[in-house]
Amino acid sequence: MIVEGLAAWLARADDAHADARELRKKGKILTLRENQLLLRQTDEHETLRAYRHGKSFVTWLIDTYGFEKFGQTWKRFNITVNSPEYKIANTKGVDWDRAFTAAFQKGIGTTSLEAEKAWRAFLSK
Repeated sequence: MIVEGLAAWLARADDAHADARELRKKGKILTLRENQLLLRQTDEHETLRAYRHGKSFVTWLIDTYGFEKFGQTWKRFNITVNSPEYKIANTKGVDWDRAFTAAFQKGIGTTSLEAEKAWRAFLSK
């Protein structure tokens, strides 16, 4: 979600939060873990939905913590998910909860659950 969200953030084609706010209103917003697993689907519609979630979350992270701290989180996330300690055989075997926790603690100094909770609160405004 972080890698895909950054790619979508770089495109900056539209309101980064519109889709996520609409999904939140409908009760269909995904957790970070659900979103990461959705990215592994082959259904193009579901993959695009995951990118829209990621774009909103990454935009919020950058706006809230700054690009430098986001960059540290992104770097730690990529190191973590490619580490044998988190990976079984491929990305389907990654312990996403542990990977997100390690990345967020190192990058922005909070848990991924706290960041996600704050992002969801932001979407409610």
